Amino acid sequence: MTDVFAVLRAWLPDNADPIRPPMTLATLDADGYPDARTVLLSALDDHGVQFHTDARSRKAAELAAAPRACVVIPIGERDRQITLVGDVEPLGPDALREAYRRRTRYLQVLAWVNSDELAARPAGQRHQAWQAFEDTNPGPLEPPATWTGFRLRPHRVTFWTADELGPSTRLEYRRSGDGWTTHALAG
Repeated sequence: MTDVFAVLRAWLPDNADPIRPPMTLATLDADGYPDARTVLLSALDDHGVQFHTDARSRKAAELAAAPRACVVIPIGERDRQITLVGDVEPLGPDALREAYRRRTRYLQVLAWVNSDELAARPAGQRHQAWQAFEDTNPGPLEPPATWTGFRLRPHRVTFWTADELGPSTRLEYRRSGDGWTTHALAG
């Protein structure tokens, strides 16, 4: 199969699934070193994978300075993995609102209250701040101004599958013009 997005859709949960898979996002820091952290895969579209974060975060600053990244998505009990490498672009306001709307209430509130100042407080104070926000904002929420999102447009995608009876399988897709080429790699 040469449609890499068809394979991605087969391996990843539907965008409507409220349980979003975690993925490791690697960017480059100001000194050129890799910087990795776990984020949630917000959505898959026909151009790439989307994820969201706070605009004040280190990852947002790193992507603004060097808009390239790698994500690694484990699938299942360590028997499958997807790696995507490519260019990163910010999402527009309509895509941001739609993704925020699909988030769980917990993640919506987190986008509002999460800050370095709150993180420095003792757990009890953090819980009180959370509850105070919930008490003041019981209804539907709009995304905060600090909530942003990105799309990674891959130029390389690797699908890895474990095999208990022998070597694992790695199939790499590389963008080539308007299409993709595929290569089997040693596992």
